[in-house]
Amino acid sequence: MRRANTKFKKFLFTLFLLSLFYLFTLKGTFSQTATPILNFPASSSITNSQMQISYNLPDQPSPGTVTLYISIFGGSNVLTLSMDDNMNQNFVCDLNSPANSAEIIVASGTIQEGIFDITIAYQNIAGDSYAVATNSNVSIDLTPPTAICQDLTAYLDSFGNATVTAESIELANSVNEFSNTQGQNNWYYGSHFAFDIYGFNEFLDFNTNSNFWYGNQSYDTPILGQSGGHPGIDNLDWAVRRWVSNYTGTVRIKLDFFDRNTSCGDGAHVRVFKNINQVYDYLNLPGNLTSATFNLDITSTDTLSFIIDPKFDGGCDDTELRVSIYTTNHVNNGSWDANGLTSLAITPSIFNCTTVGSNSVILMATDNAGNTSTCTSLVTINDTLAPSIICQADTIVNSDPGICGAIVNYSLPEVADNCNNGPVLLSGIGTGALFPIGTSIEKYVIVDPGGNSDTCSFTITVLDNENPGITCPDDITVNNDAGACGAMVTYTPPIGTDNCPGAVTVQTSGLGYGATFPLGTTTEEYTVTDAAGNTAVCSFTITVLDNENPGITCPDNITVNNDAEACGAMVTYTPPVGTDNCPGAVTVQTNGLGSGATFPLGTTTEEYTVTDAAGNTSVCSFTITVLDNENPGITCPDDITVNNDAGACGAMVTYTPPIGTDNCSGAITTQTNGLGSGATFPLGTTTEEYTVTDAAGNTSVCSFTI
Repeated sequence: MRRANTKFKKFLFTLFLLSLFYLFTLKGTFSQTATPILNFPASSSITNSQMQISYNLPDQPSPGTVTLYISIFGGSNVLTLSMDDNMNQNFVCDLNSPANSAEIIVASGTIQEGIFDITIAYQNIAGDSYAVATNSNVSIDLTPPTAICQDLTAYLDSFGNATVTAESIELANSVNEFSNTQGQNNWYYGSHFAFDIYGFNEFLDFNTNSNFWYGNQSYDTPILGQSGGHPGIDNLDWAVRRWVSNYTGTVRIKLDFFDRNTSCGDGAHVRVFKNINQVYDYLNLPGNLTSATFNLDITSTDTLSFIIDPKFDGGCDDTELRVSIYTTNHVNNGSWDANGLTSLAITPSIFNCTTVGSNSVILMATDNAGNTSTCTSLVTINDTLAPSIICQADTIVNSDPGICGAIVNYSLPEVADNCNNGPVLLSGIGTGALFPIGTSIEKYVIVDPGGNSDTCSFTITVLDNENPGITCPDDITVNNDAGACGAMVTYTPPIGTDNCPGAVTVQTSGLGYGATFPLGTTTEEYTVTDAAGNTAVCSFTITVLDNENPGITCPDNITVNNDAEACGAMVTYTPPVGTDNCPGAVTVQTNGLGSGATFPLGTTTEEYTVTDAAGNTSVCSFTITVLDNENPGITCPDDITVNNDAGACGAMVTYTPPIGTDNCSGAITTQTNGLGSGATFPLGTTTEEYTVTDAAGNTSVCSFTI
């Protein structure tokens, strides 16, 4: 076996010499382009069992088979390759390919590290030429690098993203990014009085010749140049260089500063503010260099102010100040390789709101030979940017018709968050729902993946402006109860209705169900009041008619004799007084003379009428009869005695006929016997008789003789 290896080595050496011979003596078509391009090693393919060699071959005049020969010499470490029985690998070269290339994997028992010479020779398609390419002193490195990770915390920015890098990145550099434009690279240049953070005044003037910003105090102070500045001389204004962050996370701030004026002054006094809070303050002695490094948590839009403070002497504080700001969210923590690293790469590197919390990040370290190794870092993604939520203004609506509430649709709160989470109803009813009468509080919350939250609330007040309803019975008309000046009336009291429970109905006028209603019209009024104070009123009338006649009783008929010598009689009696079921009945004499009057002879009817308040009437009557039982009076002349008239057998006698008198008119006197006055009376005695008869038929008689 040892002899075979020796022979094989001699063969390879002979092949090598032959290749050199052809390389320097070959004439013909391919002598100018016959050197292959050798790329070795392809580091990612070197393992303990194989080695990959890649190469490009010159163009061929036509498709065909190219024969490839490989030799590797490495001092005592000779690597024997076995491609095939003839140490050849044949492949077809296609003229249509943009590049003639191929890869050959050659196997061995064990690939050793070391320094090697690698030679490739090939025979062209014509078979009459060879070419050789050699890479000398090729180092084969089979030892992987050492990958070292560190755990870290990164923060989501205002867009909800966080980037983790393999190595630290410089975010800002006050020297390299100095500009004559305010805001360039997020740097601003100005001044303000001591601790007057809100009074920052941007410089308006830039000296292009001297390359600095300047103020309007003595000697153009304050001044800010590329690598430092000078505070104000007149009123000791601070010279302020500001950087507005566009990054969220922890940064490492590196400061290098000293007082450039060593002949006077009190040293370089540098302050650093994050927004309005001071985070660094140091005064060094004149001429001394101070290098300071510290970490600071920042968010996008934070303002970092790097200040040159004149302390006590503004005229001598010319200060060199260099600022660098680096990320700290890098995974590499000292990965290394003896032959140097080619690259450091991490997977994953970009995070968002869905990855808040712990994440595994793999760091791959690749050395110059293509060997790799990995480590794993625990990357915690935090979201420290608090969300904001803005609710709508308080809303007042009226209730929907017939509903004890209102369906209210409102706009969801406006939220602002780097993770774009939506608002969540924390308490309340929710848009599009039925809100009851009264005030409801809608409270919303937004919670981002980092647990930061914000709440807002607003009220929805539903007013019940719908009046309740109430319907009264129809008007009622009844007659009075017998003997009563009214009537007991029953009805169904009305009960109000409302769109909401809690309406109360009360009688606000009238007597109420089951009461005795007086004669006439009584208005019954009912009022319903709902819980919101809205009211509705209905009313109806109850009319009690008095259809009961009053009562009246007259005295019995009265018969009296006339008063002496009177043509009548004064009669007194108790006038009847009517009665009624109601007060107010009036009794009047509607016929007759009345008690105490002098009643004429005969019958007089006394009539009384009682009329009640309702106009009902009753009448009674009785008679008063005055009898004339007094005889009339009559007086005759005395007896008359006369002589006969001469020559006559008698005598004409005249006298005053008597006329009867009576207590009443109408008495009639008649001669009931005799001849009468002016008659010729015969001789002898003639009785003249007169009778008076009054209207009542009473008579009296008188007589005399002639």
